[in-house]
Amino acid sequence: MTSRGAGAMKILGLLGSPRAGNSETLFNAFAKEAKKAGAQVQSIWLKSKNFAPCAACDGCSKTGECIVKDDFQQIASAIDKSDVLVLATPVHFGGPSAHMTTFFSRCQSLWVRKYVLEKKGRRKKAKRAGILIVTSYEKNPDYIKCVKQMSKYIFNSLDFTPLATFWFANLDKPRDASSQPKLLEKMRGFGKLVAQKRWKKLKW
Repeated sequence: MTSRGAGAMKILGLLGSPRAGNSETLFNAFAKEAKKAGAQVQSIWLKSKNFAPCAACDGCSKTGECIVKDDFQQIASAIDKSDVLVLATPVHFGGPSAHMTTFFSRCQSLWVRKYVLEKKGRRKKAKRAGILIVTSYEKNPDYIKCVKQMSKYIFNSLDFTPLATFWFANLDKPRDASSQPKLLEKMRGFGKLVAQKRWKKLKW
């Protein structure tokens, strides 16, 4: 899904839900208002892509490029072109979804590129922002600590500044968020803030 606009802010959403549930619903509300504010928005449902976890083969150690050719290259290319990266995932056993975790592991080559080979990120940019949308049934903030920390490491490795975390609890069934207009309105408001670069109002 892509909304085009010449010279517009480019927002990429990576959707980690295996069932296209609450985290995707909230991202879509966010994206809808961001588009209205002039942003170009693309989303990738990770479950629909064919890519495996990192095999720890060290094939990227000399070039910073993964030698396994699959859909990860398509995802990395989309990240290249984005100004804002949104990670949207439910919490499973205190961590991100399996599909999001697989994506995280494949970022090893990009970590090598930046921190071992001392090469800059895939696209030079003064400032790019990382946003986390996370949903859970549990209401205890400790339940999302692992997801936040892992996401922060990924954003830094990909040359995005961790900007904001949007956490919504008490969501269990796939359509719970759809039936809560206040949550959707809140996400639309966040989408507008991000697209307008009113980032000081946001908090990681």
